[in-house]
Amino acid sequence: MSSDIKIKRLTSTEDPQFRRALAIYKQGFEPLERLEDERLKVLVNKGFYQIWLALDEDDTVLGMGIMVKAKGDPFAWLEFMAVDEDLRSRGIGSRLMEFFIDQAEDREGLLLEVQIPHQAKDPEERHIRNRRIAFYQRHGLLLLDHIPYQMKTAEGGVSMYLMHRPQSGFSPLTGKTLEDTVRFSIKKRREGYGEHKEHMA
Repeated sequence: MSSDIKIKRLTSTEDPQFRRALAIYKQGFEPLERLEDERLKVLVNKGFYQIWLALDEDDTVLGMGIMVKAKGDPFAWLEFMAVDEDLRSRGIGSRLMEFFIDQAEDREGLLLEVQIPHQAKDPEERHIRNRRIAFYQRHGLLLLDHIPYQMKTAEGGVSMYLMHRPQSGFSPLTGKTLEDTVRFSIKKRREGYGEHKEHMA
């Protein structure tokens, strides 16, 4: 199925496909991890959020992802990625992941957040979190569990792991250089949200 999938950027929340993308976004992320609808719309319409859709041949939305390339940030961030819960394990997520890796070619790599498995509320949730990490690892991302990170939420913050994919064409960053560059990237991303009156770690 993945060979028939098209990727399209959604540039306005007035686009009829936005409602479907929003539904998939809400399926894929817990309320604490999601932005309010109006905040999300502002970031999409101002172009800070690049929202991309995975479509079939009939232009039905199968999945979605949001990328941020903040000014001065050495990395691109994959903020969110989700596939319709009824269409998972059909290669749609992999097709989106490959696309986002390509979109980060002009940066030193790709960063994203993942939930910490041992903080899951039950074994089933822990299994899901481990599967997500394994999915990203299959696509070349490295777990940066040694770098402390908190995602800011309306209720304070949630500890998360970061994952990083070095980009081809750039010398791989390691050790303290990688840690310092990641921390700088977090700062630039935060500044980008601040320019749009949004605040997130």
